[in-house]
Amino acid sequence: MKVTYNFSRHKTNIIINMIIFNPQQETFILRLPTEYGGEHNLQNEIKILETNVDFYDKITIRTNKKNITIKYTFQKLPKKLDERTQMHVICNSCYCDFNGQNGLIIPDMQNKKFHIIMTCTNNLFVSGLGKVVNCSYTEYTSLLLKRLFIFSDNFIEYKNIILTYCSKNKPLLKPEEIIHFASNSWNKFLKFFDLIDKHIFLINYYDERLSHIQSIGGSGLYYGLDFIVQTNHVNKKHIFTYINHEMYHHFNPSTKSGHETWFNEGFTEFFCRYCIMSSKDFTYEINNKFLPQYYANPYKNMNDRIMTYNNFWKNRLIQELPYQKGFIYALYLLQTYKSKFINSYKNLCRKEYCKNLKTYYTNEMLKNIFNDDYFNDYIIRGKIIPIITEKTISINKPFFGFDIDTLFFDKTIKNIDKNSDAYQQGVKNGKIDAYDLYFEKCYHITIIQNKKKIKFTTKSNETIYIPYLSS
Repeated sequence: MKVTYNFSRHKTNIIINMIIFNPQQETFILRLPTEYGGEHNLQNEIKILETNVDFYDKITIRTNKKNITIKYTFQKLPKKLDERTQMHVICNSCYCDFNGQNGLIIPDMQNKKFHIIMTCTNNLFVSGLGKVVNCSYTEYTSLLLKRLFIFSDNFIEYKNIILTYCSKNKPLLKPEEIIHFASNSWNKFLKFFDLIDKHIFLINYYDERLSHIQSIGGSGLYYGLDFIVQTNHVNKKHIFTYINHEMYHHFNPSTKSGHETWFNEGFTEFFCRYCIMSSKDFTYEINNKFLPQYYANPYKNMNDRIMTYNNFWKNRLIQELPYQKGFIYALYLLQTYKSKFINSYKNLCRKEYCKNLKTYYTNEMLKNIFNDDYFNDYIIRGKIIPIITEKTISINKPFFGFDIDTLFFDKTIKNIDKNSDAYQQGVKNGKIDAYDLYFEKCYHITIIQNKKKIKFTTKSNETIYIPYLSS
């Protein structure tokens, strides 16, 4: 099977001409963009201009037709750019940004490769391939879904990195700073695993700092990284750590479901620092970020079944738990098994990195790989993961003063405690419009309720003791 994509940019949108040549008349499914990152109905953003097939349910076509032509563009796209809208196609006068899953109509060949031809007269960059004018290669459906596609007139190149960028104001970081840092990190990761890779890594950087938005976010893709900065309250170290994390995802093996995100996200948090940072800086991150946040997280002792895809996108503290839990478990394995753990992890990553078709790991598979007798206790049942240390420090035990599940899942304050700081600052039972939080010795929370912004903390008179590592 051969699939041709011809991309053309027109002002604030693009048009894609797609031709499928299926000479053997194999039966296959043709899929429109599907849910991505918790965002629904992406297929409604596709506008079919011309086609010789019928989309009977607006999502899939099952066909064995020999020749298929589809010409399409995009409609009803998000007008304001933020961390969540990057799950959608983004088109404006500056650039166009999408990935295979949210922007392409793709044949599902069920683990069989098919031939792809891509052509474009504009500045189109594709992760893993670089600048595309006319290219031809074979691909798995699963990998095409994860490629990053960027139209941009602003770009720089350094070694095997291409950085596309867009900024409405003076950028927080110069593009040259980002690309040199990213290249250095990428090479350190390759050296850690003793790998050589000449593929082009594509990074897209969008800087739009607004007073009412305080976020940094995006997504790591196949040889690609897409990120946005919308806050002045972030420093260079924060951005560089974020870049490291998303780049390192390319080395850490993929997992099957939300129950294994402790490995997908937590091990990425651990090793993207372990490979790059000095021992002093790494220990600082352990003591001042991951250990306090892990011990303060009210969901830390829950069974791994709480880490579902749905909960990840709805509950902020459940979303943070796999990052914390996986990091601490990696630290425990390093302390317990030392070089044996590092070597087994490296071997796993190297094996998967060199495969075109990835394995999706389950908890049972990971348990066998790490061969830890306490795996079920720490990962499945939620028992506190022990860290070897001679010193402990104390932090305030979090006291929210209301039902936290209803806050995150329903944006509702329920069962407010009159002794809580939340109540003292004016929080009442009932619906809220929005919330935000950050952790610094305790949770600092801001909610908007009845159009009023209220700030409070989760400080309590109780303390909890957490391990503290010596530098």
